[in-house]
Amino acid sequence: MPQRGTERTDLIMPLPGLLVDSCLVDHGLNLVLTGPDSRAFLRVEGWVRLTTTEGSTPEVSALDHQATQIARRVVGRVVKSAAVLSDGDLSIVFEDGSRFAVDADREYHSWELLTSSGYHVLCGPGGKLAITQETPPAPPPAS
Repeated sequence: MPQRGTERTDLIMPLPGLLVDSCLVDHGLNLVLTGPDSRAFLRVEGWVRLTTTEGSTPEVSALDHQATQIARRVVGRVVKSAAVLSDGDLSIVFEDGSRFAVDADREYHSWELLTSSGYHVLCGPGGKLAITQETPPAPPPAS
């Protein structure tokens, strides 16, 4: 049965427990998330905002230098939950209650997530998701 446009279904992302270890802002906002047994790389090229107990930041393009301020503020935070809504919007909630949100764009690629387990999600134009689970390479044999 086709979904109605008003329904929003979450896709749970495998990020809980990961720490935002570092960031890089180039032609997008890049976050490296680490945990004891896994890593993830999130590249954002869409519109982002951060909501904390002090309030929300203005929504800014990840391609804008102002995204650096948001990126710096999320470094050191631990992910409590992460989900993608059916329209492609990404929502990451941190253990301290703050929320990092990326809106899907109608015409452009908005964000991309790749984990060390081979899980790869790409949010393309119109919030359309492409999801793959690649088999990660086997570790080298012990010598």
